[in-house]
Amino acid sequence: MVLTLGRYRFALDLGTNSIGWAVYALDQSLNVIDLQGAGVRIFPDGRNPKSKASLAEDRREPRAARRRRDRYLQRRSYLMAELVKAGLMPADPAARKVLEPLDPYELRAKGLDYALTLHEFGRVLFHLNQRRGFQSNRIADAGKDEDGGKIKQASQALKEKIAELGCRTYGEYLARRHAERNQVRVRLIGKDSKSHYDFYPTRDLLKHEFETLWDCQAKHSPDLTQDLKDHFFNILFFQRPLKPPVIGKCTFFTQDERLSKAHPLSQARRIYQDLNHLKIIIDGVERRLSLADRDKLAFILLSGEDVTLKIGLRKQLGLPASATTTLEEGGKTDRLVGDQVVARLAGKRDHCETFGETLIQINGLTSPFAFAPNRTSRPWLVI
Repeated sequence: MVLTLGRYRFALDLGTNSIGWAVYALDQSLNVIDLQGAGVRIFPDGRNPKSKASLAEDRREPRAARRRRDRYLQRRSYLMAELVKAGLMPADPAARKVLEPLDPYELRAKGLDYALTLHEFGRVLFHLNQRRGFQSNRIADAGKDEDGGKIKQASQALKEKIAELGCRTYGEYLARRHAERNQVRVRLIGKDSKSHYDFYPTRDLLKHEFETLWDCQAKHSPDLTQDLKDHFFNILFFQRPLKPPVIGKCTFFTQDERLSKAHPLSQARRIYQDLNHLKIIIDGVERRLSLADRDKLAFILLSGEDVTLKIGLRKQLGLPASATTTLEEGGKTDRLVGDQVVARLAGKRDHCETFGETLIQINGLTSPFAFAPNRTSRPWLVI
């Protein structure tokens, strides 16, 4: 970054954990006549040098645990107050103590076929609130962390086991395990990479059980109205929505926000930037892509397809086997990544549902694009 103020020019090199600077004196024609000073300031990057994890992680995780605990206690207190108000729990704390010895797993299974008293049903709702199942906030459940994979595998195995045993709800499955004196609490078994869960309930299983139990008990009690059902469903399963990420300002047009990564123009800009930076190396001689070669590769990438550097690029451009690229030599990647949004909408990645493919024109070429209105009228920013 270079700034000129009066008779001085400031040069700044902004790194991840350093700032390099230099100050030049200028003459009346703004030509450099002297170096006034230069240096570098290095500061910690805020990450563990070994694991590269944020140094704030040790504080963030306990803080998140405290927040979850506080919210659970608030929800439990509010639920109990509403159960008392609806007549599903006794108002007297001593009378509520009498309900504690009741087996909640037995009640959750019994309630599918037989009428429960209002207080017994309130005991069931209170127990559903204790452990209401896992709900991921991720856009894609296949996370990089090991626990995410273990939870996903265990929850899928649980659903298959429930279907295999013919259980109507997760509670009925737990009642069978409890009757056989098997573990009913979720526990991590083993250590390190060999650890796993026997089963792991997801939020949708608990929601299904709530709906099923309420509908069964509503047949026996006119007090269990639809409005009351909606009210308690919201108490038990409400989850605060994630805060939308703050979009930064554009580097060049500082009053405007940056485009999101998923925006069609943002994807096109990235693709053309990668192609404009790419250099082909043949017998030690570097050259950039010709306009025809660049447009040929852009046609493929904008269609949502990736182009591998070792095979795809050589095949498309007719390069000799000895040819390499600057990306390969830098070890940055082994492929040119296509339009990720188009690929997902067209069902080419992550098994997403597709809008179907539509043939549209790009620079005179017909390209199989997924749903992408008005993209042909765009100049693609960099041509």
